[in-house]
Amino acid sequence: MVAALNDRPPPTFDLLAAARNLLVDRLIAELDTAFEKAGIEHVLLKGPAIAGWLYSGVEVRAYNDGDFLVSHRRWGDAVALLVQLGFRDAWAEAAHPNLEGFASHPWIRDVDNVDLHATLAGITSDFDTAWSSLARDTTEVLVAGRPVRVLGEPARAFHLALHAAHHHEGKAMIDLERGLERLGESVWEGASEIATQLGATAAFATGLRLLPAGDALARRLGVGEARSAAATLKVESVPLAEGFEYLANASGLGGKLTLIWKELFPSPEFLRWWSPSLAQRGRSGLAAAYLHRAIWLVAHFPAGFRAWRRARREAG
Repeated sequence: MVAALNDRPPPTFDLLAAARNLLVDRLIAELDTAFEKAGIEHVLLKGPAIAGWLYSGVEVRAYNDGDFLVSHRRWGDAVALLVQLGFRDAWAEAAHPNLEGFASHPWIRDVDNVDLHATLAGITSDFDTAWSSLARDTTEVLVAGRPVRVLGEPARAFHLALHAAHHHEGKAMIDLERGLERLGESVWEGASEIATQLGATAAFATGLRLLPAGDALARRLGVGEARSAAATLKVESVPLAEGFEYLANASGLGGKLTLIWKELFPSPEFLRWWSPSLAQRGRSGLAAAYLHRAIWLVAHFPAGFRAWRRARREAG
């Protein structure tokens, strides 16, 4: 459990953040209009959906991109639309497995950024169940003068906990703290029900336990002891530990061997992303980056393996 955030300084009006938010609002309104015209159902996840809900007065909850949830069945259509609007895949150059993928896939266009989601990190149910459960209860918020569909309060509260479990610092933690302070018990009970529907109780509880008030809430909701290795490892952030979990869950011997091979010998594109200071210096630099990665893997293997085994034991 991390410390509460109550010792942060009083909020002040951040003019630059407010100006940036207005630019992102225009982007969100543009994409909302485009998705609607294309008949692609979508829900705005964060940004103004959180800022106008949990923040008020002189407080500015800064955001730098638009996050949209779409049905996995329409993922290809949504991607094609983004490409048509001039966006490019921000992960394409990495060319490596185990990036967030359908739980968060970034697209960029000059200074514009959008994250496309077909599920959320921490959800274990299938894509169709994720979409139907999350999009079942929605409301609208005004963004750049346009009504935009957002998650209902229980689903947004559920997302606050999952987002904290996934990032465990910064805005995700402040948002969670605000939610714990300002949302009623009935909202959190609804959030817990959604977590159960989506096989995300462990991730939901892990996020709540990051703050004392959330830990107490998790116990009241009856999920205080819910744990999973994946959620625990995400919070602990021990290098390589999550890799062992990916390996354990890989399908069959072939899948495991493929994953090991791609970790040991990733694409040059991935190394240029992972170690740009070396890999972008021509052939010799790329060779040095491969050697650096091998040394890094060997150096972090023991601690990563121990952290993974401990998380597995605690998860039962």
